[in-house]
Amino acid sequence: MKKIKTLFVLMLFFSLLFISCEDKQTTSSLIINLNQEITKKDKSILPEDIPLEVTQYTITGTGPLDGDSFTVNIKDNKTTIKGLSQGTWDLFAVGKNIDGLLLVSGSKTVTIDKNPTSAVIDLNKLVGNGNINIEFIWDAELTNNPKLELELVSKSNSKINVKPTTIDYTQGIATFETVARADSYTLNAKLYEGDVLLAGCIEAIRVVMNKTSEGTIHFNINENNDSNNSTLPIVINNQAGVPITCHIEDVPNIVSYNQEIYPTLKEENNLPLTDFSIEWYLDGGLIGSGTDCSLKPKIGFHRLDVIVENGDIGSTSSAFKEFEVKVNAPAYLPKVIASINNGENGFYVGANMIVRFLPDNKIISYCGETHTLQICRLINNAIEVVKTYNNSYEMPLASVNDIQVDTTRNRVFISEQSTNTITIYDYSYNSLTKYFSDNTYHKYAKNFGQIFIRPKDFLVFDHLGDSYREYKIDPKLDSKFYAVNMVKDPDDISYHCSKGLISPNLDSIAFASDTGFVSFAYNVPGYSNYLLRATAPLSYSPNEILVAGALNWKTFIAGANNRIIVGELDFENTKYPDSLKETKVYLNSTEGLPQFGEISNFIYYMGYDELNNKATLEKIYALSTQPNALLAFDVDSSDYDLIYIGKESLTDFTPDQGVLSADKQTLILTGENEKCIKICQIHD
Repeated sequence: MKKIKTLFVLMLFFSLLFISCEDKQTTSSLIINLNQEITKKDKSILPEDIPLEVTQYTITGTGPLDGDSFTVNIKDNKTTIKGLSQGTWDLFAVGKNIDGLLLVSGSKTVTIDKNPTSAVIDLNKLVGNGNINIEFIWDAELTNNPKLELELVSKSNSKINVKPTTIDYTQGIATFETVARADSYTLNAKLYEGDVLLAGCIEAIRVVMNKTSEGTIHFNINENNDSNNSTLPIVINNQAGVPITCHIEDVPNIVSYNQEIYPTLKEENNLPLTDFSIEWYLDGGLIGSGTDCSLKPKIGFHRLDVIVENGDIGSTSSAFKEFEVKVNAPAYLPKVIASINNGENGFYVGANMIVRFLPDNKIISYCGETHTLQICRLINNAIEVVKTYNNSYEMPLASVNDIQVDTTRNRVFISEQSTNTITIYDYSYNSLTKYFSDNTYHKYAKNFGQIFIRPKDFLVFDHLGDSYREYKIDPKLDSKFYAVNMVKDPDDISYHCSKGLISPNLDSIAFASDTGFVSFAYNVPGYSNYLLRATAPLSYSPNEILVAGALNWKTFIAGANNRIIVGELDFENTKYPDSLKETKVYLNSTEGLPQFGEISNFIYYMGYDELNNKATLEKIYALSTQPNALLAFDVDSSDYDLIYIGKESLTDFTPDQGVLSADKQTLILTGENEKCIKICQIHD
């Protein structure tokens, strides 16, 4: 019995000893591992001179007992914190840059017991708020009523439609300022003129606490465990990256029209591109994703953006490449780059279409089907209608015969058939103001048609009266115009005169008759001038001459029966010219020329002789029908030989008229009863 009692006491002693030893192990250790996945810096919009790499961490913990807490600062990737109470701990960690600026944070709740336990703290929240300050700049002279659309997209793909903070249309400057939560963003900016996209881009922005991200966009640890204590390894997974360093390759500065290009992305640290999310944007519009991209952009200036990120918050970056697409054609040969259809963006196209360039390089157009006059902008090879005039404006628009623009005085001249009226308008900033209008110029006036503008006067051809009249602006009143002379020869001139052109120096006019005559007005009109009626050249059977024009005071050009004819006044028998004679005939499909049909019009490409202070004729564009084409010629100024440059086929578009911009880089073609106009680009 005594032995049993002794054994019981010993067992109880050792049991209590064991329990006592177990109760004394009430602390454990935290082992912290730092796993950093950090990419490199890029040219995204960032706070200036602010390092975005996380180089140090602060970890705090709150334990299960009153007063249980710790704070530790570390730079290495692993550390152990000893002597922590067993139980539930709330952990909070922040990542800082080398200057101590808070960049990213994360939290975790863990339970510590006597056994080693692992925990991971994800640093997945960028800290605080920062500022975004972006300036947008564009050429105000190229816009009339611009509209800037902005969209801010966060890392979580939350889209926010924002508005410019300030915008100055006259200077072409806008700003966007806002306070935003620290994060990675993409800013999609698109500049419109009406409904026409002018330019667009997309930029990556990194917002950092208490810092300003600003830019200008012109429309890229291991410790051994203590054997006597439980441990808790804590891994801090830093998900705060910095923008990736990348750039776009394989996009030349100049791209040929209709050329397909294949841009590539180059990551400067040779990281695998398959690890990235990649999106491509052209002028602010998404065009593709992934490493492969191809595009065939239209004529004009473009901006290609790429947005790259690797999954880390704050890693979103961007790069861009600006380039220009030009026509790949012989110098001075117009190339069709766009067709503008009837109704497109509110633009009217139809029968009796007339288009002219205004002094500010906008266009004024008349549509005979809708009886409307429109002022438009030509933007990125698209049309934006600025203003539309109709009969409600009390303007004679029922049957307009011609429109001409006086660029020196900013005036528009319009001749209208139904009221037999010539109206002059002052043009200023997208609007017309009537300067003078009358239909009582001369008792012989019957049907005013083509208008020719000269520095101090203008000429009008009367289709029914078969005459030219000269009108002058009253130099004293400057408020009316009056007829000073009329050249009239109703017995000799056909009643079916069609298109004519004035010479480069504005001293002669040649016009055509579809019954086979060329008429030449020499030094017209005015005193001691001559109006000559002469039969067309007789090397072929004369039927139709659709167009004729004066090249100088004695030389003309005409189109007839699949021929282009250059002729001149004949002074052989008298001191006054009494006939016309052909000097050169350019035949269809001969002399190196391609096949062409009837010539419906000529377009002069003018130069300027500064030495002699006069305009010069450098090139001629001939519009051909059946087949439909545009033929380009150099002009030899010594003898007016035509030297063939090339041909632009117009297929199913029948050209009737063409107008050249002042900078001679854009040619607009209108067609006979066509429902579209053609935009051509010319390069030298």
